[in-house]
Amino acid sequence: MEIKNINQKFQNVAFLLASSSFVIFLSGCTESKAHKDLLGSWTSITMDMSLSFHKDSLIYRFGRPIKFSWNCDDDKIYYEQLTQVDSKLPTKFVEAYRLSIENDTLFLRHDDDNSEHIFVRD
Repeated sequence: MEIKNINQKFQNVAFLLASSSFVIFLSGCTESKAHKDLLGSWTSITMDMSLSFHKDSLIYRFGRPIKFSWNCDDDKIYYEQLTQVDSKLPTKFVEAYRLSIENDTLFLRHDDDNSEHIFVRD
C-alpha cells in the first residue's frame, strides 16, 4: 500500500513539473515573438532620433546614445535606463506601440504624451 502512495505522489509531482514547464515554454514563446518583431534598428521620420532593439538592450540615440534594458508585451514596451545621463530625470518608461502590417513601421506613444512618434525600420 505504501508503494502505491509513493507512486501516486511521484505521478502528481511529475504532472506538476510537466505542466509548469509547458507554461514557461509558452510564456517564452510569446515574449520571443514580441521581441523578434521589434529587434533591429529604427529611425524616426520626423526627428534626428533612432532606436536599436537588441535581445538584451535598447540603444536610444537622440544626440548621444543611451542604453536601456527592455521588455515588451503585445502593446507596450517597458524600458529602464542603464546609462545614467541625469539623476533628476526619470529612468523607467512605458510606451504603447504598434507595428504596421508589414512590420516595417513602428508607432510609439508615451503614456504621458498624446502625440505619436513614427519610426521606420532601417
